[in-house]
Amino acid sequence: MLLLELGIPFTAIPMKEGHNRLYEGADGTGLSREAFLKASPMGYVPALTIDHETTITELSAVLFYISSLAPERGMTGHGAVENAKVLQWMSWLSTTLNEYGFAGYWRPSRMVGPEASSEAEEAVRAEGKKTILKGFDILEGWLDGTGYAVGGHLTVVDFMLQWGKTGFDMDRYPRFRDVARRAEQLPSVRQALRIEGIEMEFEGQK
Repeated sequence: MLLLELGIPFTAIPMKEGHNRLYEGADGTGLSREAFLKASPMGYVPALTIDHETTITELSAVLFYISSLAPERGMTGHGAVENAKVLQWMSWLSTTLNEYGFAGYWRPSRMVGPEASSEAEEAVRAEGKKTILKGFDILEGWLDGTGYAVGGHLTVVDFMLQWGKTGFDMDRYPRFRDVARRAEQLPSVRQALRIEGIEMEFEGQK
């Protein structure tokens, strides 16, 4: 989404996820898991390779680098306070909400192991959902109603919030809903969602 929004040329390599989050290149890419691990030893996505030499991993780091290619857009904020607020959001979304919430809810086997019982997985999933809903309440309180997460303008946080909307009642969180809807109306976001095969939550809505 961010690369498209900033008009930065790139080559996308679609990945497929095997058992227990073992990624490798999708069919037709020619990217084996072994080759992927050479570029990204942790074996996770996203992984951004620059000029076939340096690979940056971890979503926050990837977004900060891409944003640095178009500093005039202020995607990581304008000034020290906004920079810090963007970092606060990114850290919280990546750890508390994603790792303890969504990872537990969508991929409980990551927490209890692939051989765990269905009962154990369901218990983890239930705790993950509690974390998500509590996090959404916090998120709603942080937002100021401008339709953006930070500074009254588009930042990387607005893109990060796109994945949080799936499968939950957005009407319970009107400020969150407005940020997600505004971002989804961007051509860059809509194009990225279509490429990923992700259904748009607010298709046709103003």
